[in-house]
Amino acid sequence: MDLATLVTEGMKLIGRGDLVPEGSSLDNHSTISLSLGEQQVVHIAVVDEYPVIWAPLPADLPALLPEVKGGLLDILTEEPAALFYPGLPALRQTENGAELVGCFSHSAVSDAESFVQALDQFVRLSQQCHTLILRG
Repeated sequence: MDLATLVTEGMKLIGRGDLVPEGSSLDNHSTISLSLGEQQVVHIAVVDEYPVIWAPLPADLPALLPEVKGGLLDILTEEPAALFYPGLPALRQTENGAELVGCFSHSAVSDAESFVQALDQFVRLSQQCHTLILRG
């Protein structure tokens, strides 16, 4: 799997080739970070041969109000996530806050169009989680 090529082709497919500057060479052995505006950053990398995506969130998960936690659970379980491994995307606590993390399924990395669909779904989930956390 050539994740760097998928990212490059996917960004061109949606008209966001500017996120991957011409002449730059993305590397399958390094984290690829995409700045999608309004402080929205997603990171993509191959970890133990699995294509993983994650986005930081401004939260300390244990300190969130129960209704916010319930809302986050609703967001993450509302939409079928066939483009990710079962149970993902999911939230996890980190040293610097929280992050939404997912592992792309084989079908999500089979071609640029499927990859863009998975990326779009992940970004929407991340934005919804971010909005809910800030409101809570």
